[in-house]
Amino acid sequence: MGLIKYLKSFLDLIFPEKYICFICDKYDESISMHICDDCLESFEYVIDGCKICGKPFYELSEICDGCKESNRYFYKATAVFEYNNSIKKAIYKYKYYKRSYMYKAFGELMLNLLKANHLEDIDYIVAVPLHKTKELKRGFNQAYLLAKYISEKTFIPLDKSLLRIKKTVVQNNLKSIQRHNNIKGAFSLKKNNLKDKNILLIDDILTTGATADECSKTLLNGGVKRVYVLTLATTRYN
Repeated sequence: MGLIKYLKSFLDLIFPEKYICFICDKYDESISMHICDDCLESFEYVIDGCKICGKPFYELSEICDGCKESNRYFYKATAVFEYNNSIKKAIYKYKYYKRSYMYKAFGELMLNLLKANHLEDIDYIVAVPLHKTKELKRGFNQAYLLAKYISEKTFIPLDKSLLRIKKTVVQNNLKSIQRHNNIKGAFSLKKNNLKDKNILLIDDILTTGATADECSKTLLNGGVKRVYVLTLATTRYN
């Protein structure tokens, strides 16, 4: 144990993390959980989102029109932030600038939301998988790092049965129907122990919900009882 503590202290000296904001790189001894107050204030928390997809919307209703008009495979989705320009830049930095360590800051924010929602009937945590070629190119799966962090903090086991078997095009510039067609049949479930279990599906962003829906569909077809979705950010329903 002494050696482990020594190695940790040595690594902290070479790669200091304490009091550093992972978003803007500012150093301040008041910084906790790797995000400074200025960066945190630039993000917009989701307040009273849709009771199904979790998206913020303007209607005086508990459920958005999108969820009223289509059947979701997931039971309920929640997100910490609305996908504004500040969180968009932060997530982009996390995924495309090799800043895999940012999962610690983002994961803690997601963990706080999970605790606030009192989701106590979760049996397993599952990350939205990347195709192996994309993960190899990026060097990591951002959703998996978030899921692993939450799993370690909650002691809810992390399951890796969900696989991405279809190489899809980037969803960013696709319209809703195109996103659903693009992601259709992209996932598979290998032999697993998830039958009759409740799953918490983790991803970084929920936009149209096409990816979360397709993952949930695959999980339900494999015998899963119910799928909850937790993301760092979600777009507003228009």
